[in-house]
Amino acid sequence: MTAYQSHQDLFQEYQERWNKDFKATKIFFIVLGVLMIAAGVLTFLYPFNLYAVVQAFVAAALIVHGISQIVSYVRAVGLFKDPMLVVTGILNVLLGIVLIMLPSLFTATTLSFIMGIILIVIGAERISNAGRMRYFNMPGSGLCTVSGVCNIILGILFLLAPMFSSVVLSFMVSAYLVVIGATVLIEAVGMKRME
Repeated sequence: MTAYQSHQDLFQEYQERWNKDFKATKIFFIVLGVLMIAAGVLTFLYPFNLYAVVQAFVAAALIVHGISQIVSYVRAVGLFKDPMLVVTGILNVLLGIVLIMLPSLFTATTLSFIMGIILIVIGAERISNAGRMRYFNMPGSGLCTVSGVCNIILGILFLLAPMFSSVVLSFMVSAYLVVIGATVLIEAVGMKRME
């Protein structure tokens, strides 16, 4: 992160970069949201075959989402660089790798705790981002706050329910993917060019 310089117009720099990449970013996040929702629905429809049928798809969605969070951090300008993006990005990539590498008998308790922590961190990042959006009078800060609160609530539920069976775990994975996919999709649809 570069040092703040009073003559530098951070908002103007952010606005120019945002408008330059707006269309590609919006399309990417809409596709990512739809893919994550699809992964969640497939997980819900095939609860007994979570690891056999959907494991690679879910893992790929998590890894792509994690990489996109890290890329978002790298591309962010000045004050908009939020280190929570790197943390959640790394956690999502690690969770995706764990889903690929571990056998299908990986315990529901461990996965539940990992996903709960990820959801809480993502929720905190979204709420933090909403505060910056409000500070600069940017549209969509309310949706960002709501998605952050939803992520935190779901994360707490994951942490409180670690002893469920693998069938319940598949429904938890489904809920995780649908909530994350829906929040990504809502934020993508709400994206606008900055005037």
